[in-house]
Amino acid sequence: MSLLYSLYAFEYKWFNMGKEVHTRLTSIETTWPYYVGFGLPMAVLTTLHPSVIISGGIFALLFPLFIISANEADETSQVFSGPPLRLFAVVVAVTNAVFRHSITVKGRQPTMFKSQQSSPQKKAHFSQTHR
Repeated sequence: MSLLYSLYAFEYKWFNMGKEVHTRLTSIETTWPYYVGFGLPMAVLTTLHPSVIISGGIFALLFPLFIISANEADETSQVFSGPPLRLFAVVVAVTNAVFRHSITVKGRQPTMFKSQQSSPQKKAHFSQTHR
């Protein structure tokens, strides 16, 4: 949860900076101890209470402060020489495969780029059913 809350908070900053998604994910994976520590207070405070409603309220109150903290943080100065966590490797691979498959469907033209011209039969059927 710490990494997820950090990703949520830093996403606003990174989007405004124009960082691409793969750069954002690489940053989380390579300097994960920094982001675990950043998101840890929010993760602890939201899991202390057994009520989901109260935990959601705590999150709603504290999350704007985490966004402000993320905007003011200088995460580029953090250096971690340990192994990167490959948390997003499976998700990125599946997403890329689905995207690649949807763009090139066995040599056919993708459905999102097909012409929108309608045949005379479709026009006649439409005019008969919508009178």
